[in-house]
Amino acid sequence: MKHLKSNKKISSLIKSIIEGSYIQLLSIIALIIVWYYASSTVKGNYSVIPAINEIYLAGKDAINRGFFIDDLVMSCKRVYPGLFYGSIIGVFIGIITGRSRFLYKSFGTYFHIWRALPAVALVPVIIQFFGVSEFAKIFMIALGVFFPVWISTHEGASQLPETYKELSENLKLSKFRFNIKIVIPFSLSYSIGGLRTGIALSFIMLFVAEWIGASEGIGYRISYSHIIDKMDLMFLGLIELGLLAFLTDALFKIFVSKVFPWIKYSK
Repeated sequence: MKHLKSNKKISSLIKSIIEGSYIQLLSIIALIIVWYYASSTVKGNYSVIPAINEIYLAGKDAINRGFFIDDLVMSCKRVYPGLFYGSIIGVFIGIITGRSRFLYKSFGTYFHIWRALPAVALVPVIIQFFGVSEFAKIFMIALGVFFPVWISTHEGASQLPETYKELSENLKLSKFRFNIKIVIPFSLSYSIGGLRTGIALSFIMLFVAEWIGASEGIGYRISYSHIIDKMDLMFLGLIELGLLAFLTDALFKIFVSKVFPWIKYSK
């Protein structure tokens, strides 16, 4: 019986993967068809929406000339540290303000005021203080990530049921163990939405940071391609940036499912 149940589970898993793959494959084919007709009909001008083969040739040329990989590596060196620091600080401060009414009353208002401002609007202020250095670029990205992570974590920490606290008192848990065993795991279940939003914002801020002051990176290549009217190279950069963001989000979902299996989130 166990063998039969195991076979049914495997068959069900394979079926769901195949069905999901078919849907994804059909969506890709549909996109290619729409792109083909759009590139050949819009104003009759291929420079407006470049054909897929033109983007392919632009990518091949970029790889041969070496700047495709250089831009990718440079952008990764900026976006991932910014994403990491913004997430860690956001979770840490979110738990603190969520559990301390005094600290939230003291600093929460200021965080909400800053949170209401678009992260892009703060870029001139950051440049005024730090110039267009690498630190400034990473700081821009971290700032964009911080606020959605902070608010989601804060909401989780502040909504911890009182029964959990009573349980910890009955088990005679120390304050440290209470925070490690109960507060942090509970808060992280709320943090996931903020972290995934933070991933998207990190790539938006990456583009802004590289657009304003950089000589390498995907964002720089997109803006430079627009200036020299190389639409094929610009679309190549957009695709590269989108795929990198998609891959980051996909890896994050795998990481969460393996490290925090109790957390449920939208696939």
